[in-house]
Amino acid sequence: MSETINLVDAFAALQQLDKQVKRSAHQPLNWGPSFPSKLSRLVKSWGKIPPFKGPIAPVDEVILQKWQRYRESNDTPELSSHEIGRLCQHPASATDPLFYRYLVSKHYSPPPYALLGLVYTYHARWCSLTAGNRRFIEEALEAFLRTYRGFFKALRRWQECLDYIIGSEAPVRLGRKLAEERSTPDLFAADYALHTNTEFWAEVLAQAAEYIVHRIERVPISQLEYLTRTLFDDSRIPKSRVKELLAKAILSGRCDADETARSLIISFALGSREFGDPRVHQAGWVGLEAARERFISWLSREDIKLFFDLVIDRSSDRQGRKTYWLTWLPQLKRTRVLLSRYDQARVRSRLRSRNEQIPSYGLIESPDTSAFLLDFGSVVIVEFSKSSNASYLYPRAIANDLFRDFYQQNRRWTVQELKRRDLVEQQAARRLEHRRYRHNQWQDEMTSLLSRHYRLSRPE
Repeated sequence: MSETINLVDAFAALQQLDKQVKRSAHQPLNWGPSFPSKLSRLVKSWGKIPPFKGPIAPVDEVILQKWQRYRESNDTPELSSHEIGRLCQHPASATDPLFYRYLVSKHYSPPPYALLGLVYTYHARWCSLTAGNRRFIEEALEAFLRTYRGFFKALRRWQECLDYIIGSEAPVRLGRKLAEERSTPDLFAADYALHTNTEFWAEVLAQAAEYIVHRIERVPISQLEYLTRTLFDDSRIPKSRVKELLAKAILSGRCDADETARSLIISFALGSREFGDPRVHQAGWVGLEAARERFISWLSREDIKLFFDLVIDRSSDRQGRKTYWLTWLPQLKRTRVLLSRYDQARVRSRLRSRNEQIPSYGLIESPDTSAFLLDFGSVVIVEFSKSSNASYLYPRAIANDLFRDFYQQNRRWTVQELKRRDLVEQQAARRLEHRRYRHNQWQDEMTSLLSRHYRLSRPE
């Protein structure tokens, strides 16, 4: 950790340097004083960043009370330079248009730390300021920064890029630049000498995300990766904005058609504590009904792929059930994968090795037989992982009772309750064997059952 150098240390170092210079008259012409190391470090770091690290140091109550009395009366306060400087660093006074009027009336030229405080508090309460008050404050801050002639690097940096620091469009411009450069947010903020614990910075992050989402139909995948893995995952961006922009991304044509883009959105949402799988964690999706519905259809697609790609082996799908069920996707209401003990460990290991989020799934009390539930509304179909099994079709009247715990997390299903031969024998349910039919025969028979008995439209 670097040593902190204060002004007392600097003054002592300057005194030491002064003594060396006075003795220089007796030294050779090529002699140079030994510049104190503490002073070297101070000069090197002076003004590199604003002085604030988190909460602003509290202003003495006496000074605040003095200012408050002025606000409540028409008397002009007599404030010392020290008192004005402290008020410049407190949000209550430093974002008060009346305080700026007082500074202008006194022809006050803020010293560096006072000016740093004014800009910081303006950023700290950027979203909280009314448009009228903010514009008045911005005009004063622009004037202060334009006339600054000191050496503080933060203030000089702000002078160079004033349009990115002050003004109603500043976070829009900065957010656009952040999105285009896809920089690490903290490093980007440091380059502009900005603190990241302000409302202004939160708006910059939100504007960067908004910039990408508004152009989602044409942005490269690398920007969508930046959106989901960096911006959406940043705790400083308001959650309400993430929710709004996530919904827009889900409802975009790009994410619905582009598997890579869709996978990025799915991975973020499933891994987020704020959202998660909407079939199980519904609270985060309140108010996003259309996006939730589409997202669930995406998860049904992922469930089909997971079950037929990772759970069963290729020899168990001679009927082409994966491709077949994908054609029925638009009519699917919901799906649920039920994993056996063996398949659960195997699938989790595979997905983690590929750094993929694991969708919500249920468990079945079986050492090696997994199942897959497909709910079409009028009928629920149960598929099994073993090739010797069959598809079971349960009409809604029966399914309401059999599958009332469809997404219950602690529910453990059994093979016996999913294979209700008694209901088949009573002709209350149907059973379609896999090995009895060849590829096209099984598909044709299933399509006939779904369209004739359960009023589903044949896929085009």
